[in-house]
Amino acid sequence: MLLPLLFLITQAVGLGADALVGVEAYFSLKHVTEVEVAADGRAVAFIVTGADVGDDRYRDRLYVWEVRSGAQPLALQFTDARAPRWSPDGEWLTFIATDPADTSADAQPQLWAAPRFGDQPLRLGAAAGAVADYAWAPDGVIYAIADSADRESRSFWRIEVPAGTAEHLWGVDPGARQMALSPDGSQIAFSSNSSSSADNYLNYDIWLLDIEGQATRRLTSRAGPEVSPVWAPDGNSIVFSAPQSTRLVHSQAELFRVSAAGGAPQLLTGAFDRSVIQHRWPTAGELMFTAAVGTYTHLFVRRTDGAIEGVLSAAFNFGPFDARGVGSTIYTVRESASQAPELWRLAGADAEQLTTLNPQTAGWSPGRQSVIQWTAPDGLAIEGLLVFPAEYSEGDRYPLLVNPGGGQGTRVRNVLTGPGGYHLYSAQGYAVLTANVRGSIGYGEGFLTARRNDMAGGELTDLLAGIDYLIELGIADSTRLAVFGQGYSGYSAARAVTRTRRFDAAVAHFDYDEAELQLEQNLSTPLLLIDAAAEIAAAERGPHADSDIFFRTLRWFDRYLKFDGADIFDSYLVGEWVTGPNGWQS
Repeated sequence: MLLPLLFLITQAVGLGADALVGVEAYFSLKHVTEVEVAADGRAVAFIVTGADVGDDRYRDRLYVWEVRSGAQPLALQFTDARAPRWSPDGEWLTFIATDPADTSADAQPQLWAAPRFGDQPLRLGAAAGAVADYAWAPDGVIYAIADSADRESRSFWRIEVPAGTAEHLWGVDPGARQMALSPDGSQIAFSSNSSSSADNYLNYDIWLLDIEGQATRRLTSRAGPEVSPVWAPDGNSIVFSAPQSTRLVHSQAELFRVSAAGGAPQLLTGAFDRSVIQHRWPTAGELMFTAAVGTYTHLFVRRTDGAIEGVLSAAFNFGPFDARGVGSTIYTVRESASQAPELWRLAGADAEQLTTLNPQTAGWSPGRQSVIQWTAPDGLAIEGLLVFPAEYSEGDRYPLLVNPGGGQGTRVRNVLTGPGGYHLYSAQGYAVLTANVRGSIGYGEGFLTARRNDMAGGELTDLLAGIDYLIELGIADSTRLAVFGQGYSGYSAARAVTRTRRFDAAVAHFDYDEAELQLEQNLSTPLLLIDAAAEIAAAERGPHADSDIFFRTLRWFDRYLKFDGADIFDSYLVGEWVTGPNGWQS
């Protein structure tokens, strides 16, 4: 019986059925993480994060899209590129990356400049430590923040392009990061916690550096972090992101404006009551930002009279974006429940897909995915995402996998390529429920800061109500339930099985301490713990490791939800990535 079963499961993961979601193809999906439009609006630089299967690593590569040539990779030898920026004249594209020729463990990210048309990138400056951030000035020079050689402090530098010569401008502030140059190039706004510890995240303030006078002054001193400074086009004020409440750790991210001359910050998005994700103020237009609205990310504009209007909504999730101004062309990442993330050009009602980074999804026929809503015992409305089994038949009940997903200032989005890999389990005949339980962003400050009683406690109540709802609908089999998660949701999954015996299996993947976890001695639910701390560093983890974790998790669920506790597989599935004498092989 083993071979027929093995054959069927191999078919389901995509080896013999191209319509279903395949494991290797899923972990090879590409995502766009940054978008930057040239001043003339004719070229777009963006960063693509994706799997390098040969080296078993995830890479960040620089791409450029132009009207005449479409999307093309640039400087392929750089595999950790970030922060692309165009020179004012559009002739240079700069980015931060480590030197490909430096294979040492302590290689530091440096600043590079690539000519817009061909030739190899040039290294700019000679910073002893890592370059943290930078900005182009109107006169064509660059100002940058860089670490000292001992990494204990940071300084500001002035860099000539293309000569690459660097002149020390001002220092030392060990916590300086996220800088923005004023439109006239005379002042630098930056965020700093005055500490070399990034963990001191609650104490970031906005500071101003006068370039000519080489003097700094603090612009904000609210409790909590003030980050991501952006100048208004007139150069008179700075917009930054900060939590609405200074008393709560997980308060909603809002936009504030402070005068460059000083004074109390003004809250810009308070009445809007949704969590801001990214903001930009185009040189010719009004303040634009993306915000979490339930399971979607929409694009908004704040008018000069204070009104906030939606620019892009519908059943799409919009990611990083850039534009020259409101009413002009917008370049953004767009994805949905049926479309993988790609770069799009949007002009009014017209939308054009500019990239095909994920062609493998064209033939997929994943399980139906729906946003659903139910009511918690205390009357609070909870929203979640239900992924049906790929071959769902109405009237049949299916084993249900539950992923806590949201909570703790996060959320689940209605997209095809979510981090939980829900469609991989859907292809195996499972229904998957994930929820934006209380504490999730996208539902307002009150929902985000709702009383939860204890970590992973109140959230579980919301999840159990969702399970009951699916059982009532006739979708979930009450005798075949499992919970799983990674990170905080992994912690929630582990805690869940100490509070209820409704689950038949559980998988928790996080950095855990068994003493802190305090698992009950009479724990009856089969629990698979995957210790993230025991794995290789996240930066070093590749698609093969993620594939391995998926199969371990799937094997655990199959054992307890399909085969009555019997582990019938003692090897990896045929045709997928497996370990061999020389490392990973297929």
